[in-house]
Amino acid sequence: MNVIFEDGNFELLIKAFLMTLRLTLVACAFGLLLGLILATCRVSPIRPLRFAAGLYTNFMINLPIAVWIALFFFGFPKIDLAFRSNDLSWDTFRSGLVAVALWVSAYFAEAIRSGINSVPNGQAEAARAIGLPFSKVLGSIVLPQALRSSILPIGVILNATYRNAAAVSFIGVKDIVNVTNERGDTLAKFTEFTIAAFVCYFILAIATNGLFLWLDKNFAVKR
Repeated sequence: MNVIFEDGNFELLIKAFLMTLRLTLVACAFGLLLGLILATCRVSPIRPLRFAAGLYTNFMINLPIAVWIALFFFGFPKIDLAFRSNDLSWDTFRSGLVAVALWVSAYFAEAIRSGINSVPNGQAEAARAIGLPFSKVLGSIVLPQALRSSILPIGVILNATYRNAAAVSFIGVKDIVNVTNERGDTLAKFTEFTIAAFVCYFILAIATNGLFLWLDKNFAVKR
């Protein structure tokens, strides 16, 4: 592993690791919030909301993340967007972040919706019987249990996002895969950087699995 510790490669790899971590965590934070809204719409008594949320979810899930990244980076800058007057632009990080957040929100929505469906119907029916509106039933009774039931699926999605978000490397985001491709210009270098990339992703996976197993053990709904 001599190559990794030469010419600033180790520092570059650490920065790439932190970039992967930052991009994934920020995208998943926004994606989880949007997924919560989508899951709420999926179980709403308002049919147009259910239809729109279902359409969005299926549309996102059935297209590769690379398509969304390409759209946000290569497609949207060609449109004369209103925010250009404010000196904002779709740089590589922002494009990747928005694309990953929108893509992963559909998976979070399905995980939370499964959690909602796991809550016994009798609890919601009892709450409605005493006059609570849908918003109160969902916010005070159903969602707290649904989120606790969805801890492990959310962890699995987060873990998968680390790997799928590597698609941002092709638009120039300096993540682990991008640095591996850039610095691996010979077979020896590529082999060492690939091993280092494997170690980085393995660390992320083990840490995430450990955290969410602990959260599930301590906070999940016991049925």
